[in-house]
Amino acid sequence: MAENTPKNINISSEALQAFIQQQSDKASDLSNMTAQEFLARFQNYAEQERQDAFNRKIKLSKVEYDGEKDLFLQSFESQDTRDAYCRSINFAEEYAATLEKSILEFTPAEADDFIYSQKERSPASVRRDVAAVSSFFTFLERRHKGITNPLRGTRARPKKKGVRPEAFPTTEEVEYIISHLKDEKLFLIVYIIAHRGLRVGAFQGLSVRGENFKTISKGKECKGTFSTEIIEKMKALNLSLNAPFADIDTVSLKSKIKYEVEKMFLAGEIKAPYSAHDFRHYYAATEYEKDHDIYRVSKLLNHASIAVTETYLKSINVIV
Repeated sequence: MAENTPKNINISSEALQAFIQQQSDKASDLSNMTAQEFLARFQNYAEQERQDAFNRKIKLSKVEYDGEKDLFLQSFESQDTRDAYCRSINFAEEYAATLEKSILEFTPAEADDFIYSQKERSPASVRRDVAAVSSFFTFLERRHKGITNPLRGTRARPKKKGVRPEAFPTTEEVEYIISHLKDEKLFLIVYIIAHRGLRVGAFQGLSVRGENFKTISKGKECKGTFSTEIIEKMKALNLSLNAPFADIDTVSLKSKIKYEVEKMFLAGEIKAPYSAHDFRHYYAATEYEKDHDIYRVSKLLNHASIAVTETYLKSINVIV
Protein backbone atom coordinates (compact mmCIF):
# COMPACT_ATOMS: atom_id res chain seq x y z
CA MET A 1 0.00 0.00 0.00
CA ALA A 2 2.82 2.41 0.90
CA GLU A 3 4.52 1.81 -2.49
CA ASN A 4 1.47 3.26 -4.31
CA THR A 5 1.35 6.41 -2.21
CA PRO A 6 2.44 9.52 -4.17
CA LYS A 7 5.73 10.91 -2.93
CA ASN A 8 7.57 14.27 -2.91
CA ILE A 9 4.47 16.43 -2.93
CA ASN A 10 5.13 19.99 -1.83
CA ILE A 11 1.71 21.24 -0.76
CA SER A 12 1.26 24.97 -0.26
CA SER A 13 -1.99 26.28 1.21
CA GLU A 14 -2.54 28.45 -1.89
CA ALA A 15 -2.10 25.52 -4.28
CA LEU A 16 -4.29 23.29 -2.15
CA GLN A 17 -7.05 25.90 -2.03
CA ALA A 18 -6.90 26.36 -5.81
CA PHE A 19 -7.05 22.58 -6.32
CA ILE A 20 -10.07 22.18 -4.05
CA GLN A 21 -11.82 25.04 -5.83
CA GLN A 22 -11.12 23.42 -9.20
CA GLN A 23 -12.49 20.08 -8.03
CA SER A 24 -15.57 21.83 -6.61
CA ASP A 25 -16.13 23.57 -9.96
CA LYS A 26 -15.99 20.16 -11.63
CA ALA A 27 -18.58 18.86 -9.16
CA SER A 28 -16.09 16.25 -7.86
CA ASP A 29 -17.17 14.53 -4.65
CA LEU A 30 -14.11 15.09 -2.50
CA SER A 31 -15.75 13.56 0.55
CA ASN A 32 -15.80 10.10 -1.08
CA MET A 33 -12.10 10.12 -1.99
CA THR A 34 -9.57 8.21 0.02
CA ALA A 35 -6.48 10.09 1.16
CA GLN A 36 -4.47 8.18 -1.44
CA GLU A 37 -6.87 9.15 -4.25
CA PHE A 38 -6.88 12.77 -3.13
CA LEU A 39 -3.06 12.98 -3.05
CA ALA A 40 -2.75 11.27 -6.44
CA ARG A 41 -5.21 13.67 -8.04
CA PHE A 42 -3.50 16.62 -6.37
CA GLN A 43 -0.11 15.47 -7.63
CA ASN A 44 -1.45 15.36 -11.20
CA TYR A 45 -2.94 18.83 -10.72
CA ALA A 46 0.31 20.25 -9.30
CA GLU A 47 2.37 18.74 -12.10
CA GLN A 48 0.05 20.23 -14.72
CA GLU A 49 0.25 23.63 -13.01
CA ARG A 50 4.06 23.47 -13.04
CA GLN A 51 4.07 22.54 -16.71
CA ASP A 52 1.61 25.33 -17.57
CA ALA A 53 3.74 27.84 -15.64
CA PHE A 54 6.86 26.67 -17.47
CA ASN A 55 5.17 26.91 -20.88
CA ARG A 56 3.87 30.36 -19.99
CA LYS A 57 7.37 31.54 -19.03
CA ILE A 58 8.68 30.30 -22.38
CA LYS A 59 5.98 32.25 -24.24
CA LEU A 60 6.51 35.40 -22.19
CA SER A 61 10.25 35.29 -22.82
CA LYS A 62 9.49 35.82 -26.51
CA VAL A 63 7.57 39.06 -25.82
CA GLU A 64 9.69 42.18 -26.40
CA TYR A 65 8.12 44.05 -23.50
CA ASP A 66 9.60 47.53 -23.95
CA GLY A 67 8.73 47.53 -27.64
CA GLU A 68 5.16 46.41 -26.95
CA LYS A 69 4.74 49.07 -24.26
CA ASP A 70 5.99 51.79 -26.61
CA LEU A 71 3.66 50.57 -29.37
CA PHE A 72 0.71 50.65 -26.96
CA LEU A 73 1.51 54.17 -25.76
CA GLN A 74 2.02 55.46 -29.30
CA SER A 75 -1.54 54.40 -30.15
CA PHE A 76 -2.70 57.53 -28.27
CA GLU A 77 -2.46 60.80 -30.19
CA SER A 78 -2.30 63.03 -27.11
CA GLN A 79 1.04 63.29 -25.29
CA ASP A 80 -0.85 63.96 -22.06
CA THR A 81 -2.76 60.69 -22.49
CA ARG A 82 0.44 58.78 -23.25
CA ASP A 83 2.09 60.22 -20.14
CA ALA A 84 -0.91 59.33 -17.96
CA TYR A 85 -1.00 55.71 -19.19
CA CYS A 86 2.78 55.41 -18.80
CA ARG A 87 2.60 56.58 -15.17
CA SER A 88 -0.14 54.05 -14.43
CA ILE A 89 1.82 51.17 -15.96
CA ASN A 90 4.92 52.28 -14.04
CA PHE A 91 3.02 51.79 -10.76
CA ALA A 92 2.32 48.17 -11.75
CA GLU A 93 5.92 47.64 -12.84
CA GLU A 94 7.21 48.95 -9.51
CA TYR A 95 4.95 46.55 -7.61
CA ALA A 96 5.99 43.64 -9.87
CA ALA A 97 9.64 44.44 -9.10
CA THR A 98 8.96 43.83 -5.41
CA LEU A 99 7.83 40.33 -6.41
CA GLU A 100 10.94 39.95 -8.59
CA LYS A 101 8.88 39.35 -11.71
CA SER A 102 7.49 41.09 -14.76
CA ILE A 103 3.92 42.39 -14.73
CA LEU A 104 3.31 39.93 -17.57
CA GLU A 105 3.61 37.18 -14.96
CA PHE A 106 0.89 38.60 -12.70
CA THR A 107 -1.65 36.07 -11.52
CA PRO A 108 -5.18 37.35 -10.79
CA ALA A 109 -4.37 37.16 -7.06
CA GLU A 110 -1.19 39.21 -7.54
CA ALA A 111 -3.09 41.74 -9.65
CA ASP A 112 -5.58 42.10 -6.78
CA ASP A 113 -2.70 42.51 -4.31
CA PHE A 114 -1.27 45.23 -6.53
CA ILE A 115 -4.56 47.13 -6.29
CA TYR A 116 -4.75 46.64 -2.50
CA SER A 117 -1.16 47.95 -2.20
CA GLN A 118 -2.35 51.31 -3.56
CA LYS A 119 -4.88 51.88 -0.77
CA GLU A 120 -3.11 55.00 0.52
CA ARG A 121 -3.86 56.78 -2.76
CA SER A 122 -7.23 58.26 -3.74
CA PRO A 123 -9.81 55.73 -5.02
CA ALA A 124 -10.26 57.74 -8.23
CA SER A 125 -6.51 57.59 -8.97
CA VAL A 126 -6.38 53.85 -8.29
CA ARG A 127 -9.41 53.22 -10.53
CA ARG A 128 -7.75 55.26 -13.29
CA ASP A 129 -4.49 53.30 -12.99
CA VAL A 130 -6.25 49.93 -12.91
CA ALA A 131 -8.19 50.87 -16.06
CA ALA A 132 -4.96 51.92 -17.81
CA VAL A 133 -3.05 48.75 -16.86
CA SER A 134 -6.04 46.59 -17.78
CA SER A 135 -6.19 48.31 -21.17
CA PHE A 136 -2.48 47.52 -21.68
CA PHE A 137 -3.05 43.86 -20.85
CA THR A 138 -5.99 43.69 -23.27
CA PHE A 139 -3.74 45.15 -25.97
CA LEU A 140 -1.09 42.48 -25.24
CA GLU A 141 -3.69 39.73 -25.02
CA ARG A 142 -4.81 40.42 -28.60
CA ARG A 143 -1.22 40.18 -29.84
CA HIS A 144 0.20 37.27 -27.82
CA LYS A 145 -1.49 33.95 -27.09
CA GLY A 146 0.39 33.38 -23.85
CA ILE A 147 -0.92 36.53 -22.17
CA THR A 148 -4.24 36.99 -20.38
CA ASN A 149 -5.55 40.03 -18.53
CA PRO A 150 -5.26 39.26 -14.77
CA LEU A 151 -7.30 42.37 -13.92
CA ARG A 152 -10.38 41.25 -15.81
CA GLY A 153 -13.21 40.67 -13.37
CA THR A 154 -11.29 41.95 -10.34
CA ARG A 155 -13.32 42.98 -7.31
CA ALA A 156 -10.38 44.72 -5.68
CA ARG A 157 -10.97 47.92 -7.61
CA PRO A 158 -12.08 50.73 -5.22
CA LYS A 159 -15.74 51.67 -5.37
CA LYS A 160 -16.72 54.93 -7.00
CA LYS A 161 -17.40 57.74 -4.59
CA GLY A 162 -20.39 60.00 -4.93
CA VAL A 163 -20.05 63.39 -6.56
CA ARG A 164 -18.62 65.91 -4.13
CA PRO A 165 -21.11 68.64 -3.17
CA GLU A 166 -18.97 71.52 -4.48
CA ALA A 167 -18.55 70.30 -8.07
CA PHE A 168 -17.55 73.73 -9.39
CA PRO A 169 -17.15 77.28 -8.08
CA THR A 170 -19.89 79.88 -8.02
CA THR A 171 -19.76 82.97 -10.22
CA GLU A 172 -18.65 85.03 -7.23
CA GLU A 173 -15.87 82.55 -6.46
CA VAL A 174 -14.69 82.50 -10.08
CA GLU A 175 -14.49 86.29 -10.12
CA TYR A 176 -12.67 86.31 -6.76
CA ILE A 177 -10.15 83.64 -7.78
CA ILE A 178 -9.34 85.23 -11.15
CA SER A 179 -9.00 88.72 -9.68
CA HIS A 180 -6.54 87.47 -7.06
CA LEU A 181 -4.17 85.67 -9.45
CA LYS A 182 -1.05 87.82 -9.61
CA ASP A 183 0.55 86.00 -12.55
CA GLU A 184 -1.02 87.72 -15.57
CA LYS A 185 -0.68 84.74 -17.90
CA LEU A 186 -2.17 82.41 -15.27
CA PHE A 187 -4.97 84.94 -14.80
CA LEU A 188 -5.74 84.80 -18.53
CA ILE A 189 -5.62 81.01 -18.72
CA VAL A 190 -8.08 80.54 -15.84
CA TYR A 191 -10.26 83.27 -17.36
CA ILE A 192 -10.34 81.38 -20.69
CA ILE A 193 -11.16 78.05 -19.01
CA ALA A 194 -14.01 79.64 -17.03
CA HIS A 195 -15.38 81.72 -19.91
CA ARG A 196 -14.66 79.52 -22.93
CA GLY A 197 -14.26 76.03 -21.43
CA LEU A 198 -10.89 75.00 -22.84
CA ARG A 199 -9.19 72.06 -21.16
CA VAL A 200 -5.85 72.70 -19.49
CA GLY A 201 -4.14 70.42 -22.02
CA ALA A 202 -5.39 72.54 -24.93
CA PHE A 203 -3.31 75.65 -24.20
CA GLN A 204 0.15 74.51 -25.30
CA GLY A 205 -0.93 73.90 -28.92
CA LEU A 206 -3.32 76.84 -29.13
CA SER A 207 -3.20 79.23 -32.12
CA VAL A 208 -5.50 82.19 -32.81
CA ARG A 209 -6.41 83.91 -36.05
CA GLY A 210 -8.82 86.80 -35.79
CA GLU A 211 -11.37 85.56 -33.26
CA ASN A 212 -11.01 81.91 -34.33
CA PHE A 213 -8.84 79.48 -32.40
CA LYS A 214 -7.50 76.02 -33.14
CA THR A 215 -5.78 73.54 -30.86
CA ILE A 216 -5.45 69.86 -29.96
CA SER A 217 -7.54 68.66 -27.03
CA LYS A 218 -7.41 65.03 -25.83
CA GLY A 219 -5.81 64.03 -29.12
CA LYS A 220 -8.48 65.66 -31.29
CA GLU A 221 -8.49 68.92 -33.21
CA CYS A 222 -10.61 71.52 -31.48
CA LYS A 223 -11.84 74.70 -33.18
CA GLY A 224 -13.96 77.60 -32.01
CA THR A 225 -14.14 81.33 -31.43
CA PHE A 226 -12.96 83.59 -28.64
CA SER A 227 -14.79 86.64 -27.40
CA THR A 228 -13.37 90.06 -28.24
CA GLU A 229 -12.55 90.43 -24.55
CA ILE A 230 -10.30 87.35 -24.57
CA ILE A 231 -8.50 88.52 -27.72
CA GLU A 232 -7.94 91.96 -26.21
CA LYS A 233 -6.52 90.42 -23.02
CA MET A 234 -4.05 88.37 -25.11
CA LYS A 235 -2.93 91.45 -27.01
CA ALA A 236 -2.57 93.43 -23.77
CA LEU A 237 -0.02 90.83 -22.60
CA ASN A 238 1.82 91.06 -25.94
CA LEU A 239 1.28 87.35 -26.60
CA SER A 240 1.89 85.95 -30.05
CA LEU A 241 -1.51 84.86 -31.35
CA ASN A 242 0.16 82.12 -33.41
CA ALA A 243 1.25 80.36 -30.21
CA PRO A 244 0.32 82.40 -27.12
CA PHE A 245 0.96 79.59 -24.63
CA ALA A 246 3.59 77.46 -26.40
CA ASP A 247 5.87 77.67 -23.34
CA ILE A 248 3.20 76.25 -21.04
CA ASP A 249 3.68 72.74 -19.61
CA THR A 250 0.33 71.11 -18.88
CA VAL A 251 1.37 69.31 -15.69
CA SER A 252 3.04 72.44 -14.29
CA LEU A 253 0.01 74.53 -15.23
CA LYS A 254 -2.34 72.23 -13.31
CA SER A 255 -0.05 72.40 -10.30
CA LYS A 256 0.16 76.20 -10.39
CA ILE A 257 -3.62 76.58 -10.53
CA LYS A 258 -4.05 74.03 -7.74
CA TYR A 259 -1.47 75.79 -5.57
CA GLU A 260 -3.03 79.24 -5.97
CA VAL A 261 -6.61 78.03 -5.45
CA GLU A 262 -5.71 75.93 -2.41
CA LYS A 263 -4.13 78.99 -0.78
CA MET A 264 -7.45 80.82 -1.14
CA PHE A 265 -9.35 77.83 0.23
CA LEU A 266 -7.08 77.47 3.26
CA ALA A 267 -7.51 81.18 3.91
CA GLY A 268 -11.28 80.63 4.02
CA GLU A 269 -11.91 82.79 0.96
CA ILE A 270 -13.61 80.09 -1.16
CA LYS A 271 -15.63 76.98 -0.29
CA ALA A 272 -13.45 74.27 -1.83
CA PRO A 273 -9.94 73.68 -3.27
CA TYR A 274 -11.19 73.65 -6.86
CA SER A 275 -9.13 72.02 -9.60
CA ALA A 276 -8.33 73.58 -12.97
CA HIS A 277 -11.00 71.37 -14.57
CA ASP A 278 -13.63 72.68 -12.16
CA PHE A 279 -13.51 75.98 -14.06
CA ARG A 280 -14.52 74.04 -17.17
CA HIS A 281 -17.36 72.56 -15.12
CA TYR A 282 -18.38 76.11 -14.26
CA TYR A 283 -18.38 77.05 -17.95
CA ALA A 284 -20.48 74.00 -18.88
CA ALA A 285 -23.02 74.74 -16.14
CA THR A 286 -23.37 78.44 -16.92
CA GLU A 287 -23.74 77.82 -20.66
CA TYR A 288 -26.36 75.12 -20.11
CA GLU A 289 -28.34 77.36 -17.76
CA LYS A 290 -28.63 80.03 -20.48
CA ASP A 291 -31.07 78.06 -22.66
CA HIS A 292 -30.82 74.35 -21.66
CA ASP A 293 -29.62 73.60 -25.22
CA ILE A 294 -27.49 70.52 -24.65
CA TYR A 295 -26.55 70.30 -28.33
CA ARG A 296 -25.05 73.80 -28.26
CA VAL A 297 -23.17 73.04 -25.03
CA SER A 298 -21.84 69.79 -26.50
CA LYS A 299 -20.36 71.69 -29.43
CA LEU A 300 -18.84 74.32 -27.16
CA LEU A 301 -17.19 71.64 -25.01
CA ASN A 302 -15.95 69.76 -28.09
CA HIS A 303 -17.59 66.54 -26.88
CA ALA A 304 -17.87 63.52 -29.19
CA SER A 305 -21.64 63.29 -28.70
CA ILE A 306 -24.63 64.70 -26.82
CA ALA A 307 -24.61 61.53 -24.68
CA VAL A 308 -21.14 62.46 -23.41
CA THR A 309 -22.34 65.97 -22.55
CA GLU A 310 -25.40 64.59 -20.77
CA THR A 311 -23.22 62.32 -18.62
CA TYR A 312 -20.84 65.23 -18.02
CA LEU A 313 -23.61 67.53 -16.79
CA LYS A 314 -25.08 64.77 -14.61
CA SER A 315 -21.67 64.20 -12.99
CA ILE A 316 -21.65 67.80 -11.73
CA ASN A 317 -25.31 67.76 -10.68
CA VAL A 318 -26.46 70.23 -13.35
CA ILE A 319 -29.08 67.82 -14.69
CA VAL A 320 -30.66 64.80 -13.03
